[in-house]
Amino acid sequence: MEKLQVQDDLLLACSVRMHGLDKWEMVAAEFSKAIFHFVDVFLIYRQ
Repeated sequence: MEKLQVQDDLLLACSVRMHGLDKWEMVAAEFSKAIFHFVDVFLIYRQ
């Protein structure tokens, strides 16, 4: 799971560089959506 987190952080950093800091909020929103989706899937899978 830690490896996945590092990968996500790198992806996020790359997205921020690509889009510029003015679009940081959009990137953050996408990132939280992805995290919530991952948590949902994880919780469903655990049942």
